[in-house]
Amino acid sequence: LGLDPKVSSQPPGTFAGGVLTFTKGLDARTNGDVSYVIEQSINLSAWSPVVSQPAPDASETISYTLPVGQPKEFARLRTTQP
Repeated sequence: LGLDPKVSSQPPGTFAGGVLTFTKGLDARTNGDVSYVIEQSINLSAWSPVVSQPAPDASETISYTLPVGQPKEFARLRTTQP
């Protein structure tokens, strides 16, 4: 996400109104060599992709709307760089 792992910073993600949104850092967008995937799970063991943005992608955010009526659901952001 273009953040420094050695420095405390604002959380890269927000959750509001059932929507999980991650904001990409400027360097991550500019380089265009990072793929983003939001994955979901109901048990933290098996993960399935629900939103994918392959590189290059210049959008500032990636978002996922969690479904209504699920007893529990987890989501995570996975990034890859070739």
